[in-house]
Amino acid sequence: MSSEKIAATGPAEPEKLPRFVSRMDRFPARFDTHRMRLPKVVGMWLVCLATSVAQAQTSARIVLQDSPLAGFQYHAGKTVWPQLRVGDVLTLTREPDNPFDPRAVRVDWHGQKLGYVPRRENADVARLLDNGQPLAARISRLAEGRDPWSRVRFEIVLPVAKEGGQ
Repeated sequence: MSSEKIAATGPAEPEKLPRFVSRMDRFPARFDTHRMRLPKVVGMWLVCLATSVAQAQTSARIVLQDSPLAGFQYHAGKTVWPQLRVGDVLTLTREPDNPFDPRAVRVDWHGQKLGYVPRRENADVARLLDNGQPLAARISRLAEGRDPWSRVRFEIVLPVAKEGGQ
């Protein structure tokens, strides 16, 4: 049925209208409902955006590596295991006189030696520390298990200076 025919015959009864016309009649009512929800959605999106921008300004960093902790079973690991938490801050200390590895980087938690950055992954970290670059570390994963290499993972991050000296 063409649009000229509908216009020429005048208004038709709702039950005789084609299916698409009766759906079109309901469209404005649904459209108004969606317009009412739009400000809430936009407002929530803006809050999320503002929150992520604020977090980005306060915690700028570059993750250099995520590694297993070497030597966990030989140091204070067993005694401090119950107190360790994901996110705990770790201290990295360069040990150039280490008899086993001249590029050794010790990993401490609250002043207790947990282990070392693995030998196969410590060259860049050692070089950065030797050049005076500040690095930060934190526990990224803790897992129960017999394999000491899978118990603790940690990430080493490079703090990024914010613009304007902030």
